[in-house]
Amino acid sequence: MNRKVPSKLSKFRQPLAWFLALAWAGVIFFISSQPASALPFNLGEWSYFVHFCVYWILAVLLVGALNVPWRKSWMMAVVAMVLASLYGITDEFHQYFVDGRCAETLDWVVDTAGGTIGALAGTWILTVVRLYRKAD
Repeated sequence: MNRKVPSKLSKFRQPLAWFLALAWAGVIFFISSQPASALPFNLGEWSYFVHFCVYWILAVLLVGALNVPWRKSWMMAVVAMVLASLYGITDEFHQYFVDGRCAETLDWVVDTAGGTIGALAGTWILTVVRLYRKAD
C-alpha cells in the first residue's frame, strides 16, 4: 500500500481558505464604506469591470473555502455563486447609507456575473488540481 500521509499543513488549508474569503469580503466592505469624496480614484467607465473582477475573486476564494469532494463540484459552484450574489446585494444595500454612494441594481448584476464566472473558474481550477494530484 502506497498511501500519502497528509502533511501537518493540510489541516490549516480549510481555515486559511475561509480566512482569505472573509478577508476579501472585508476589503470589499471597507472600500464600500468610504464616502465618494474620500476615494482617491474615480473609476468612471471602469467601474463595472472592477465590480466584475472583485466578485470574480470573491467567488474563486469561496470555492476554495467550500472545497467539497469533486463529484459535487457543481454544487460547490452554485453555492459560491449564490454567496457572492447575496454579498453583492448586501454591499449595494450598505452603500445606500454611505455619503455620496448609491445602491444600483446594475452593480449587483455585474457582481453576480463576476461571481458566477469566478465560481465556474474556481471549480474548474480545483478540479484540474485534484486530477493532477490523483495522477501522481
